[in-house]
Amino acid sequence: MTAAIAVPVAPRMGFPEAGAAFLDYLDSYRGYSPHTVKAYARDLRWFQEFLAARYPAVAHPGQVHREMVVQYAVQLQGAAALTIRRKLATLASFYGYLQDMGEVAIHPARKLPLPKVAQACPPYLTEEQVRRLLDAAPHLTLTRLNPYLPVPCRSGTIAVIVTTMGRIVIDRERCKACGLCLAFCRQELIRFSDEINQQGFYPAAFTETGKCTGCANCALMCPEVAIKVYR
Repeated sequence: MTAAIAVPVAPRMGFPEAGAAFLDYLDSYRGYSPHTVKAYARDLRWFQEFLAARYPAVAHPGQVHREMVVQYAVQLQGAAALTIRRKLATLASFYGYLQDMGEVAIHPARKLPLPKVAQACPPYLTEEQVRRLLDAAPHLTLTRLNPYLPVPCRSGTIAVIVTTMGRIVIDRERCKACGLCLAFCRQELIRFSDEINQQGFYPAAFTETGKCTGCANCALMCPEVAIKVYR
């Protein structure tokens, strides 16, 4: 069997035309809200302004290499981690669309390293609150007690951490690898699969069940409604 050979794609659209086509695709085909489309447009504009200042010779999306995208992510330092994740997810969706349309041969924004999101200290119960809780619901089962998690406590107070474990199921055949679930998972439990689905995408995959909080951010952000959350 002869191995497939990647054939370079001749660029047909510059950044303005490619951006306009992508936004029209989000609006007319994907049915995104006007607010969401404006957010995508703003993120694309930021990336184009970065390229114009740092790499003025780049005239069309096919000239962008992965190193340029990584430099763009570094230049975003100082912004909130979720903001950086959203902007990189925008580029991943943009180049996924261009690759589907035959405008680029290489996806420079796939599987980018994402900044960690700071975790807020979980709520805790004092000894008295635990007694009252158990007295009110004698059959209550605490889903998880973690005595090793550091919690600020007053002297003489026993802190009990109660967290609800969750898990998600991703329909890999519906997933189009937009990357939004990766960007908004605070626990960083979602990654891109190494195997393509029937649509030709590398779908998102759930990596671990032990730390999922069941927050449902991933499902809320998924435009394909491909994620189910279980608590």
